[in-house]
Amino acid sequence: MSCVRQWKCSEWSACSNSQQSRTCQDEHGCNATKTYYGRVLPVYIVDKNPPALTQACAGGTAAQQTVATVPRAPPAAPAAVPAVQQPAGEFAQFWNSYKFIILSATAAILLALVILLVIQHRKGKHRTYNYAELKNWIAKERASGGSDEVIKKLIKQKTSWTRKEIEGMFTELGKK
Repeated sequence: MSCVRQWKCSEWSACSNSQQSRTCQDEHGCNATKTYYGRVLPVYIVDKNPPALTQACAGGTAAQQTVATVPRAPPAAPAAVPAVQQPAGEFAQFWNSYKFIILSATAAILLALVILLVIQHRKGKHRTYNYAELKNWIAKERASGGSDEVIKKLIKQKTSWTRKEIEGMFTELGKK
């Protein structure tokens, strides 16, 4: 990576002790390193004719420019170039980008399944009965002395017959 400096300088100061000065700033803000996808990489900085920061002057006017004294950081010791990290595979990149969403969705689905299973279990098992068997059972219960109300209550609690179906059965069998 490289960065080309773009200098912008202030106006020259008033002449003082035969010197004028100014400040200059790099508009591109070039730095010695750049962080790219979580990796710190060295940057090659290109100076395009750094401007003079001081110049000699006489009687309030500029006489001549002198060599620039641009404040620069001392050259950095050759930094250890970080090992080039190979791009991760497509799956790894996908996983790193979406793992929170994937795990959240999976947890939500599992929670929904558990809730459905609990609801199904609490409902009880759906049983199917033969109409003729129920008729015979009611007749036997009546014969053994059970009242119609107790028999209806037992059928409602222990089977999946609806109230309408139970009443229809008793109507068909007639009153006791």
